[in-house]
Amino acid sequence: MRSDKINIESILLKLYNNVDCEGIRITKELLSTNKEFESVIVSGIQNGAIRGLSEEEWDKMLRLHLRSSHSLQDAFVTGYNIGACTTMSKLVSYIFDNCKINGGTNKFLVGTKNSPNGEHTWILHDNLIYDTTFMLVIDQKYAQNLGYTLENSNNPNNDKYYRAAKEFATDPNIDSGIKR
Repeated sequence: MRSDKINIESILLKLYNNVDCEGIRITKELLSTNKEFESVIVSGIQNGAIRGLSEEEWDKMLRLHLRSSHSLQDAFVTGYNIGACTTMSKLVSYIFDNCKINGGTNKFLVGTKNSPNGEHTWILHDNLIYDTTFMLVIDQKYAQNLGYTLENSNNPNNDKYYRAAKEFATDPNIDSGIKR
Protein backbone atom coordinates (compact mmCIF):
# COMPACT_ATOMS: atom_id res chain seq x y z
CA MET A 1 0.00 0.00 0.00
CA ARG A 2 2.80 2.42 0.86
CA SER A 3 4.42 1.95 -2.55
CA ASP A 4 1.18 3.13 -4.23
CA LYS A 5 1.24 6.33 -2.16
CA ILE A 6 4.88 6.95 -3.05
CA ASN A 7 4.09 6.28 -6.71
CA ILE A 8 1.19 8.76 -6.67
CA GLU A 9 3.28 11.38 -4.88
CA SER A 10 6.06 10.97 -7.45
CA ILE A 11 3.52 11.40 -10.28
CA LEU A 12 2.19 14.56 -8.63
CA LEU A 13 5.70 15.92 -8.19
CA LYS A 14 6.40 15.41 -11.91
CA LEU A 15 3.26 17.34 -12.83
CA TYR A 16 3.03 20.02 -10.15
CA ASN A 17 5.54 21.90 -8.04
CA ASN A 18 3.13 22.18 -5.11
CA VAL A 19 1.43 18.87 -4.30
CA ASP A 20 -0.51 20.57 -1.49
CA CYS A 21 -2.34 22.83 -3.94
CA GLU A 22 -6.09 22.26 -3.46
CA GLY A 23 -6.62 22.62 -7.22
CA ILE A 24 -5.09 19.20 -7.90
CA ARG A 25 -7.56 17.43 -5.58
CA ILE A 26 -9.53 15.77 -8.42
CA THR A 27 -6.36 14.53 -10.14
CA LYS A 28 -4.95 13.25 -6.85
CA GLU A 29 -8.21 11.45 -5.97
CA LEU A 30 -8.45 9.82 -9.39
CA LEU A 31 -4.80 8.73 -9.25
CA SER A 32 -5.56 7.10 -5.89
CA THR A 33 -8.81 5.39 -6.85
CA ASN A 34 -8.81 4.74 -10.60
CA LYS A 35 -6.10 2.46 -11.99
CA GLU A 36 -7.05 3.25 -15.60
CA PHE A 37 -6.65 6.98 -14.96
CA GLU A 38 -3.31 6.37 -13.23
CA SER A 39 -2.10 4.23 -16.14
CA VAL A 40 -3.13 6.81 -18.75
CA ILE A 41 -1.44 9.63 -16.79
CA VAL A 42 1.79 7.68 -16.25
CA SER A 43 1.93 6.64 -19.91
CA GLY A 44 1.20 10.21 -21.00
CA ILE A 45 3.99 11.60 -18.84
CA GLN A 46 6.43 8.97 -20.08
CA ASN A 47 5.72 9.66 -23.77
CA GLY A 48 5.59 13.45 -23.35
CA ALA A 49 1.85 13.77 -24.02
CA ILE A 50 0.99 15.13 -20.56
CA ARG A 51 2.61 17.80 -18.42
CA GLY A 52 1.76 20.39 -15.83
CA LEU A 53 1.57 24.10 -16.52
CA SER A 54 4.92 25.68 -17.35
CA GLU A 55 6.50 28.53 -15.45
CA GLU A 56 5.86 30.77 -18.46
CA GLU A 57 2.15 29.85 -18.49
CA TRP A 58 1.87 30.54 -14.74
CA ASP A 59 3.63 33.87 -15.24
CA LYS A 60 1.17 34.88 -17.98
CA MET A 61 -1.75 33.97 -15.72
CA LEU A 62 -0.29 36.02 -12.86
CA ARG A 63 -0.16 39.07 -15.14
CA LEU A 64 -3.89 38.97 -15.90
CA HIS A 65 -6.13 41.62 -14.33
CA LEU A 66 -9.35 39.93 -13.29
CA ARG A 67 -11.22 42.69 -11.44
CA SER A 68 -10.49 40.82 -8.24
CA SER A 69 -8.17 41.11 -5.28
CA HIS A 70 -7.02 37.59 -6.05
CA SER A 71 -4.93 36.23 -8.89
CA LEU A 72 -5.86 33.40 -11.19
CA GLN A 73 -3.16 31.38 -9.48
CA ASP A 74 -5.01 31.87 -6.17
CA ALA A 75 -8.06 30.22 -7.74
CA PHE A 76 -6.02 27.08 -8.40
CA VAL A 77 -4.33 27.12 -5.00
CA THR A 78 -7.68 27.32 -3.20
CA GLY A 79 -9.36 24.76 -5.48
CA TYR A 80 -11.86 27.13 -7.09
CA ASN A 81 -11.02 25.47 -10.43
CA ILE A 82 -12.80 22.27 -9.40
CA GLY A 83 -16.38 22.51 -10.61
CA ALA A 84 -15.75 25.77 -12.45
CA CYS A 85 -14.20 24.47 -15.66
CA THR A 86 -16.15 26.77 -17.97
CA THR A 87 -15.26 29.93 -16.02
CA MET A 88 -11.66 28.88 -15.48
CA SER A 89 -11.22 27.90 -19.14
CA LYS A 90 -12.47 31.31 -20.22
CA LEU A 91 -10.12 33.11 -17.82
CA VAL A 92 -7.06 31.02 -18.68
CA SER A 93 -7.82 31.40 -22.39
CA TYR A 94 -6.96 35.10 -22.09
CA ILE A 95 -3.26 34.17 -22.10
CA PHE A 96 -3.51 32.84 -25.67
CA ASP A 97 -3.80 34.85 -28.88
CA ASN A 98 -5.89 32.17 -30.57
CA CYS A 99 -7.62 29.24 -28.97
CA LYS A 100 -10.88 27.36 -28.86
CA ILE A 101 -13.00 26.71 -25.82
CA ASN A 102 -14.32 23.18 -26.14
CA GLY A 103 -17.19 21.51 -24.38
CA GLY A 104 -18.13 17.90 -24.05
CA THR A 105 -17.52 15.16 -21.55
CA ASN A 106 -14.67 13.42 -19.82
CA LYS A 107 -15.30 9.83 -18.79
CA PHE A 108 -13.10 10.14 -15.70
CA LEU A 109 -15.31 12.93 -14.33
CA VAL A 110 -18.52 10.86 -14.54
CA GLY A 111 -19.90 10.45 -11.03
CA THR A 112 -17.93 13.28 -9.49
CA LYS A 113 -19.72 15.82 -7.31
CA ASN A 114 -19.44 18.70 -9.78
CA SER A 115 -19.88 16.70 -12.98
CA PRO A 116 -22.12 13.67 -12.35
CA ASN A 117 -22.57 13.10 -16.11
CA GLY A 118 -18.99 13.97 -17.02
CA GLU A 119 -19.79 17.39 -18.54
CA HIS A 120 -16.58 19.31 -19.04
CA THR A 121 -14.98 22.37 -20.65
CA TRP A 122 -11.37 22.77 -21.74
CA ILE A 123 -9.14 24.96 -23.91
CA LEU A 124 -7.50 23.90 -27.16
CA HIS A 125 -4.43 25.90 -28.19
CA ASP A 126 -1.67 24.84 -30.60
CA ASN A 127 -2.87 21.20 -30.54
CA LEU A 128 -2.67 21.15 -26.74
CA ILE A 129 -5.55 20.73 -24.32
CA TYR A 130 -5.38 22.97 -21.28
CA ASP A 131 -7.57 21.33 -18.68
CA THR A 132 -8.24 23.62 -15.73
CA THR A 133 -9.88 20.87 -13.64
CA PHE A 134 -7.01 18.39 -13.87
CA MET A 135 -4.47 21.24 -14.10
CA LEU A 136 -2.82 19.43 -17.00
CA VAL A 137 -1.60 20.23 -20.48
CA ILE A 138 -2.31 17.32 -22.84
CA ASP A 139 -1.33 16.68 -26.44
CA GLN A 140 -4.57 16.72 -28.45
CA LYS A 141 -3.63 13.38 -30.04
CA TYR A 142 -3.73 11.87 -26.54
CA ALA A 143 -7.17 13.30 -25.68
CA GLN A 144 -9.10 10.13 -26.43
CA ASN A 145 -6.87 8.15 -24.05
CA LEU A 146 -7.79 10.58 -21.30
CA GLY A 147 -11.52 10.22 -21.93
CA TYR A 148 -12.41 13.47 -23.71
CA THR A 149 -15.42 13.52 -26.01
CA LEU A 150 -15.87 16.77 -27.93
CA GLU A 151 -19.44 18.00 -28.39
CA ASN A 152 -18.90 21.65 -29.29
CA SER A 153 -16.08 24.06 -29.96
CA ASN A 154 -16.04 27.81 -30.24
CA ASN A 155 -13.58 30.56 -30.92
CA PRO A 156 -14.14 33.00 -28.05
CA ASN A 157 -12.55 35.82 -30.04
CA ASN A 158 -15.73 35.94 -32.14
CA ASP A 159 -17.57 37.37 -29.09
CA LYS A 160 -17.17 41.14 -28.62
CA TYR A 161 -17.73 40.90 -24.84
CA TYR A 162 -15.02 38.27 -24.54
CA ARG A 163 -12.63 40.44 -26.57
CA ALA A 164 -13.33 43.46 -24.34
CA ALA A 165 -12.79 41.43 -21.14
CA LYS A 166 -9.61 39.92 -22.57
CA GLU A 167 -8.31 43.34 -23.60
CA PHE A 168 -8.82 44.59 -20.05
CA ALA A 169 -7.33 41.45 -18.48
CA THR A 170 -4.19 41.63 -20.60
CA ASP A 171 -3.66 45.42 -20.58
CA PRO A 172 -0.03 45.94 -19.49
CA ASN A 173 -0.81 49.47 -18.30
CA ILE A 174 -3.11 48.36 -15.50
CA ASP A 175 -1.66 47.68 -12.06
CA SER A 176 -3.89 45.09 -10.43
CA GLY A 177 -2.30 45.55 -7.02
CA ILE A 178 -1.72 41.80 -6.74
CA LYS A 179 1.74 40.91 -5.55
CA ARG A 180 3.57 38.73 -8.03
